[in-house]
Amino acid sequence: MRAAFVWSSALAVSALALGVNPAVAQDCLPGLLTQASIDGAIALSWPSVVGATTYQVVFRGGDEAPWLPISPQVPAGGTAYRFSPTTAGVVYDFVVVALSGPSQPIGSFCQSSSTGQGPSCPGGLVATRQDDGIHLLWDPVVGADGYNIYRSIDLAEFRFRGHVTSLSAVDTQNNDQGIDITTAARTYMVKATLGEGQSGACPTATSVEVPLFPSPVAWILAVGGTLGAGLILLRPRR
Repeated sequence: MRAAFVWSSALAVSALALGVNPAVAQDCLPGLLTQASIDGAIALSWPSVVGATTYQVVFRGGDEAPWLPISPQVPAGGTAYRFSPTTAGVVYDFVVVALSGPSQPIGSFCQSSSTGQGPSCPGGLVATRQDDGIHLLWDPVVGADGYNIYRSIDLAEFRFRGHVTSLSAVDTQNNDQGIDITTAARTYMVKATLGEGQSGACPTATSVEVPLFPSPVAWILAVGGTLGAGLILLRPRR
């Protein structure tokens, strides 16, 4: 069970970060709302506080994470903030402190929490061994702007391999970190991306290798399932 928010503790953390005395606070204010979206952001909104000149947003990502203030502070004319990026499945806690001047708290909103989201996982992932490598195919995800591809040889760690905007890719690399896996199984996971968000843990597909290549070759992701379609930059989208 997640620990209940204690006003004095959270304000103490935010106040210490601001270098002010938390003893001025008495009760937390209602009205802080948070809403996660599949593009990897959490939208915050709160009512205005009379006398506030700025608002300090304080957050933590998970129960074990420290509370951290977000900079810059939100001017008093604005009572909203967009927090990004997030990790799908992680619970984010927020507190907003109303300040008079640069660091004097005059009130703080009660904690509000939201779970990071991403687009849904692609369905129908298939990994098929062919002469030029392992061909990956998957079903489209409505609203997705691309797909991140991950690979594992031991099921313990999935490593990012590339980002594509198509519904297919080809893996032609025979070695991973110097380990010969030409006769080993490769397991793949494909996550849909949208903005800075991506799917959480998704179903996997495994293809067993056979030693078709005499020596290691470069790993390539090709749009449309052909090597001639162009290289994909190896950069994560999250």
